[in-house]
Amino acid sequence: MTAQPTADALQFRLRQAAWGVQLVAVHTCMAHRGVKTPGVPVRTTLMGGSWEANPPAPFRG
Repeated sequence: MTAQPTADALQFRLRQAAWGVQLVAVHTCMAHRGVKTPGVPVRTTLMGGSWEANPPAPFRG
């Protein structure tokens, strides 16, 4: 959800032909609940424009 405002700015304000947003964060809730593993990064990626169908290497998998 955090990536969406950034993606909207790239797409609608700057009108980029290709754009990507990648956020990497450590969620503290994962350390206290659920998997109970501290320090596990979670990655969120959003692509748009010509990169949506064919993202560059840093944004893949």
